[in-house]
Amino acid sequence: MSSPPPRRSLFFSLRVRVGLLVCLFAGAAVTGLGAVAGHLAEQDVDARVGEGLATVARLLADGTQAQLRARLEQVRLLAEMERQGLLPEQPEARRAVLEELRRGTPDFAWVGFIDASGVVRYSTGGMLEGAQVSERPAFREGRRGLFVGDAHEAVRLAPLLKSSEGPLRLLDLAVPVHAPDGTPRGVMAAHLTWDWGRALKRALRDTNGTGLEVRLLRRDGALLSEPPTGVEAFRQTVLPAALEGPVRDGGWAVATWEDGRAYLTGVASLRATDTTPVLGWTVLVLQPVAVAFEPAVASRVRLTGLGLLAGLLLAGVGWLLAGRVTRPLEDIAAVAERLSAGQYDLRLPHGERRDEIGALSASLQALLRVLEARQVELRRALEMRDDFLEVAAHELRTPLTALSLQLSTLGRQASTAGVSGLLATQLRRATGQVRRLGQLSEAVLDLSRIESGQLALEREPLEVGAFTHELLEGEREVSPGVDLRLEACAVATGHFDRRQLGQLLTHLLRNAIKYGSGKPVTVRVEAQAQQVSISVRDEGIGIQPEDLQRVFGCYERANSTRHYGGFGLGLYVAQAVARAHGGSIQVESEPGRGSCFSVVLPLRASEDRST
Repeated sequence: MSSPPPRRSLFFSLRVRVGLLVCLFAGAAVTGLGAVAGHLAEQDVDARVGEGLATVARLLADGTQAQLRARLEQVRLLAEMERQGLLPEQPEARRAVLEELRRGTPDFAWVGFIDASGVVRYSTGGMLEGAQVSERPAFREGRRGLFVGDAHEAVRLAPLLKSSEGPLRLLDLAVPVHAPDGTPRGVMAAHLTWDWGRALKRALRDTNGTGLEVRLLRRDGALLSEPPTGVEAFRQTVLPAALEGPVRDGGWAVATWEDGRAYLTGVASLRATDTTPVLGWTVLVLQPVAVAFEPAVASRVRLTGLGLLAGLLLAGVGWLLAGRVTRPLEDIAAVAERLSAGQYDLRLPHGERRDEIGALSASLQALLRVLEARQVELRRALEMRDDFLEVAAHELRTPLTALSLQLSTLGRQASTAGVSGLLATQLRRATGQVRRLGQLSEAVLDLSRIESGQLALEREPLEVGAFTHELLEGEREVSPGVDLRLEACAVATGHFDRRQLGQLLTHLLRNAIKYGSGKPVTVRVEAQAQQVSISVRDEGIGIQPEDLQRVFGCYERANSTRHYGGFGLGLYVAQAVARAHGGSIQVESEPGRGSCFSVVLPLRASEDRST
């Protein structure tokens, strides 16, 4: 008598689960969409803010480059006037021209002409006139061509130029001067005072940005910093890794600086022009992330909140709809529980409905009847198949046994009569083929027993090494010309089913012979701790990696039946026999280099297993 179906908990009812699922899905979907929309909006705003800072940095970099180009053009003009002899001849008059340039452009701290020997001939304020400066970069590099040196602290001009804002820092400009015939005459050099950092900060204030800060990065990686004293200084720093790409290519990034704070940083490098060489400076415009992304965060919070509210509303509606949708399904599920308990004389509810629920109920009712009929037919067919296989195996065994006896008798008579040569060989081969047919009938019978779970073992004491050697000798008679090698043969005695173990090893040997491409087949028997290992290795075509596990299936074959015969039962039966003995079988193979099947069996008999 079937047991009654288990009582269903109200909490785990279909309506509760579907309702919760709908509510959670609706809430999560709408809330997620709101969050995604907020995130996308935040990313869009982030990109716009970052691109804005990068644009500010580019504008400042272009402005700085324009100032440098203008100052360099002024020095180049002086060099051209010197080359063409347009400057006055008197040193005082020439000095007055330079002073006029300095008064018009206060950035110039010093301007002077250095002759070919490295001596200053005239300069603003007469500073360094007559001094030997051939070792200074302005002269040394200026002789070779247009030169723009990096910012540095003043050396010889420091005591001559008074600075009220701390140590004097200069930028070198130099233009070579040649005579009309091309002979070097000297260098027109100038030193610019370093107040561009303050100029950049003043320009940055005009952008009306909140919390913006500008920093300059020199060619050598030093940053222009401004300590609390207000004195600008250059200091070495390690740039955040996030800025490596923008410093190289321009753009923006979020980076954590040395103070431990995260900044949105716009980056732009000074670009060379046809008249201005590459200076190697980079302009960095920083804004704290909390300030820069404040509009984006506010936008995301608003969109996420709206999505959450819409999700709650949809969840409530979904709960109400879940009750209407799941109630008929719960009725059908209640009847299905009774059907699973074996009560087939039932009628599924809601079959009279004209919607999908009614169609489902009617379809399940018809399916129930069909399944019931098919189940009866399947049981009958399986019983008929098992009966047929068993009868066929027994019927085959009788004539095969008789034929085997007759061949054995003929073999003994031929041996007594001294018959040898081809006839004796043919008799041995015929005996082997009959034995093979008998093994095939046993395999078919074993297959039936395996699938019905009735494969039983008749264990007896058996020395595996000697048994394997005897089996190889018999296989050599059946398969003459095949190189079967027993490479190792350990003594290992255990309790096994002699016939079934013979089936297992025979299937492995013939599988190796079939796919071994005529190359040697090597067998090893090794004794281990409380178990024996038997391996059969061939050097044939091998197995593809995707087929390694499939070859143990019933009727499965890794290679085409067009080139290799067989039913695909050998390895299936071998695996079943190994498992029935409490062991296992594994395969290692490489296409084109052969396969190795290894069987591991326990020596101590445990409770027999059926497959």
